Amino acid sequence: MPVILRLALGCAAVVSVSAATAAARVPCSLAAAKAAVAEIRPVLAGLGPDATVVEPRELGRALCRDTTGDGHADVTVAVESGGSAGTTGYLLLRSTPTGWKLERKGNGYKLGLSLRGNRIEVAQPVYRANDPNCCPSGGTNRLLIAWKDGRYVVERRWHTSTR
Repeated sequence: MPVILRLALGCAAVVSVSAATAAARVPCSLAAAKAAVAEIRPVLAGLGPDATVVEPRELGRALCRDTTGDGHADVTVAVESGGSAGTTGYLLLRSTPTGWKLERKGNGYKLGLSLRGNRIEVAQPVYRANDPNCCPSGGTNRLLIAWKDGRYVVERRWHTSTR
């Protein structure tokens, strides 16, 4: 399986699901994402010092949309902490004729994920010194991820202030 790593807010990776698992394109759903993750076994940096394998039970919301322009729905899936950290990562899975491919992954703390047309927005709250866990006061760092030249890339980075 090919693996390509690129740094951004997290990193990007290309990992294939075997053809045996995906004889035809699987409709986009949380269940399909969980099945793909069980086979791919992606590794994601955690909140501690070590990276860990993402388990299907850690997946939360799945956002389905054709983000690659090939006419098939791809899935952006949230990796959940199960606690107050909320969404601590994301996986971008691309639909292919042979199954799902993990094309990009990233991590953070209390991430927000949304779709903007055929792009994925990742929002990371910014905590200042002495901010309580409930209330980050440093605004939000944002990424807009788009499919360009056969891969997901950060199209735009910006910061929005807390008012």
